Amino acid sequence: MPNESRATAGHIPGASCLLILILFAIAGSARLAAQSQAADEQPAKAAQEKDAGSRWEVEVHGAFAFNSSQTAGTGALPITGDTLSGQLSLISFYFGSGAQQFNQAIAALPGGATAPKIVPLDAGLQSAGIERQAQTPALGVRVARSINARFGWEVTVDASRPDLTLTGATLSRIEATRASFVPTIQGVLGSSSSPAVTSTVTTTSPAKSSLAFATGALTVNLRESGRAMPYVVGGGGMAVIGGDAPGATLVGTYRFGATTAVLGSDSVALRYSLHSPAATGVAGGGVKYAVSPRWGLRVDGRVYIYENTLTGLVDATPGTGISTTGDPLPIVRAGTLQFSATAPLTGGHITGATVFKGAGLQTQINVSAGIFWRF
Repeated sequence: MPNESRATAGHIPGASCLLILILFAIAGSARLAAQSQAADEQPAKAAQEKDAGSRWEVEVHGAFAFNSSQTAGTGALPITGDTLSGQLSLISFYFGSGAQQFNQAIAALPGGATAPKIVPLDAGLQSAGIERQAQTPALGVRVARSINARFGWEVTVDASRPDLTLTGATLSRIEATRASFVPTIQGVLGSSSSPAVTSTVTTTSPAKSSLAFATGALTVNLRESGRAMPYVVGGGGMAVIGGDAPGATLVGTYRFGATTAVLGSDSVALRYSLHSPAATGVAGGGVKYAVSPRWGLRVDGRVYIYENTLTGLVDATPGTGISTTGDPLPIVRAGTLQFSATAPLTGGHITGATVFKGAGLQTQINVSAGIFWRF
């Protein structure tokens, strides 16, 4: 019995050691499994942390732009007529005081109340004679950075190439003035002088222009998380206006006399300029949709509000001359009007006189869709 007791007691230490080895094995396996899992999760966690730090965005987008045209402004005309030694000295028959005094001189003649008169171009010169194409495609790029879950900032450039055209009202006024020149001058010269009178108009309309907006803005997200992120935006910058502007040139000529003839020409050019850059404000909003942590889509609508910098300019070039083979120079006198080699188109030239200065604000509304990348 004592021997059995020692034998049984001798088996207990072996079982304990086995149990201890088993526990160590389980603990070691668990530790190795935990280390393996941590190693597997580390790249994913690093990627998530990297994505969480992707605050920059670069975007390209296409847009459809809707343009307004501002008609507000003020006009003023240069002096185009004077009286020297009881006779008219004019720069132009077509507009301003030259047209007014010419018509008054005709009205003072016998039967002059019903005689043809020049239709002055004054209203066309003193108005916003051009307009921008109402709808046009546009392209743009945008760089943005988030400040936190709610706020961010962006820099955007949107560019389009809308045509500039003379308005229908301006074209109608130009045509009315052109058409009135021939019967009026012929009526004053009379058929006995064998007059040859012409009046023509040429236009450069439409004209290709460019309109680009460079703006910086603050963005405010309307929620803090989610794939679809609605936002609003507001800021300012400048509008850069380039390209050409339309214009029109009226040229009237007359010739009277036989072998010795008196020649006259009346040239008036209406042109426009658009000062650049112009101060601009921008406001709008849209939705960004994150397709993945690295890229997504954006639909955006915003309005650009910028200064109306339109300026209307006029050039006037009068001219007289003779074509002779030695006969006496013909002269046609009608009250204060005298058509000769020295009258009535004897005024000085006008170059770049401002006849209209735009005022107020214009707008472009852009509706765009684009793709952005985060990094």
